[in-house]
Amino acid sequence: METYCEFAKSSAGHLVGGRLKLDLTAFETWDAYAEAVGQVVNAAIEAPLVPDPVTALRKASTGETVVLAAAMHAAGFPWIADQILSDPEGRGGVFFSRIGKTDAINKAAVLCCLTRQDSI
Repeated sequence: METYCEFAKSSAGHLVGGRLKLDLTAFETWDAYAEAVGQVVNAAIEAPLVPDPVTALRKASTGETVVLAAAMHAAGFPWIADQILSDPEGRGGVFFSRIGKTDAINKAAVLCCLTRQDSI
């Protein structure tokens, strides 16, 4: 998995899309994805009755949270990524302990999100 389209079609892409209520295959680039995520985040901020995205994303499994955090970082929301991965006990440094508990597909998805390649 190296490009946005591969990410969008992967199980990790389906996880992210499901949590954000977006069809990631409707977008062809990381920029288009980021714009759509921005709309979701802004809507959540403007309408407090809508569950905020951080609360919804933190309910994922340990392995899934690293994918969700990387996807939020790729969308230009590193502060949400930090909140998703924040340790409730304030110990910090949970990214690498969590990425060690995820599978190869999710690890590849994290790398794909961090590199933000639209094509090879």
